Amino acid sequence: MCEENGAPAEARAELERGLALSPSHEKLRSELAKLEGKEEKPAEAFAKLHESERKKAYEKCGELLADLAEQDDRAGQADRFERHAALLLEHFPRDDLLERLGVVWFEPYLKLVKTADAKLLEAGGELVDGKRLERDAVSALDSQHASWARPWVVSDAVHEVRTTLPLRTARRLLAHVGAFRAFFLSQLQSAWELKPPRNKLVVVATGTQADFRARLKAECEKAKVNEVSGPPGAAYYLHMRELPGPCVVTFEPTFADQPAEKIGFEGVLFALRHELTHQIAFEYSRFAANRTRTVRHQAWCVEGLAGYMEEFEVDRGRFRLAKRKRIKLGGPEREGAFAWCVRNRSKLPPLERVFSLPRDQLASEDFYDVSATIALFLMEGEGRRYRKPFLKLLETVHRARDDEKTFDACFPLVEKKALQEEWLKFVGEIRLDDER
Repeated sequence: MCEENGAPAEARAELERGLALSPSHEKLRSELAKLEGKEEKPAEAFAKLHESERKKAYEKCGELLADLAEQDDRAGQADRFERHAALLLEHFPRDDLLERLGVVWFEPYLKLVKTADAKLLEAGGELVDGKRLERDAVSALDSQHASWARPWVVSDAVHEVRTTLPLRTARRLLAHVGAFRAFFLSQLQSAWELKPPRNKLVVVATGTQADFRARLKAECEKAKVNEVSGPPGAAYYLHMRELPGPCVVTFEPTFADQPAEKIGFEGVLFALRHELTHQIAFEYSRFAANRTRTVRHQAWCVEGLAGYMEEFEVDRGRFRLAKRKRIKLGGPEREGAFAWCVRNRSKLPPLERVFSLPRDQLASEDFYDVSATIALFLMEGEGRRYRKPFLKLLETVHRARDDEKTFDACFPLVEKKALQEEWLKFVGEIRLDDER
């Protein structure tokens, strides 16, 4: 209906929703591909019709998912129950259906839990090895895992979090890591071949700056690579050619020349999203990577993608792109990447210059901000017609198979002057969150 009425943006949204529900559905994927580059705007009368039809369809879909979840619950299929309940909340949220399933949202773990379990969790208890432990029992366990001789190790199918911090912190980090990984893959896997590594990807979480530096040193020694001096910021991905590299994070980072300071969970997650992007992109590309060297050309897109992905914020398990003027998450308040480009639109460097910069010259914050905004443009601008070639560029660069001709090979027939004009027009049309 959307496509027939000249509404490609609405059609894309519905097809993407369908793929989220059924990722292997090739018909949906092929229909979505046909919409690349289309930007028509539907007639005003369509909006009312679309809203009416969508409401009826969503109500029916929600009821079907709730029925499936109830069947799973009766059959003791806990994983299937959790998946169908989560899909219901994400795509067709209705309080009456969630109440019917006897579940409520537990924000720290980004998941729906049974009502009785929620009461235990909210009181500081945990479910451990099938047992319901009250707060005091959990605290006793935390004290047993407060040293690196016996840290907490929690994992999902791909990632593993290691920490001497409390179990609640470990599980909360793992929940966000898993949710972000799933979102990352849903956004990028359509034209970029990504494969999970054979070994678990590790995230090491520390509470102090001293421990952060010590863990970085230990990981470097384990991999027999040169030691990394304690970098500024709350997270760091240790990229290695031969071994899977860990992300090391801290709740007590340093910023520039300032002394270390404690920050909250949101500040840690903001930094972690950036470094997780590097970790997932490189480690999921390792199967086809050139392991004899690192990235040499188009290095901007490595930091651009990470800067773009770090701007996504999660609310009730759903990620949305934030375009904030100012970012206040611990440490010095700073201007948002997109906001910096909007304010400096008349002084932005030409795309050709950014594309030609070697990686060591990207260290300037300005170029990080510009790279992140270019990634936004290539992912979302011009009816998304540049998304597929940009993903091909990212695939090539993260495999370290880049050369001087990589950009032209990934963007054939793209006229550089036109691209520059479209880029500046796009920046001029960015609407920051505070302006909405």
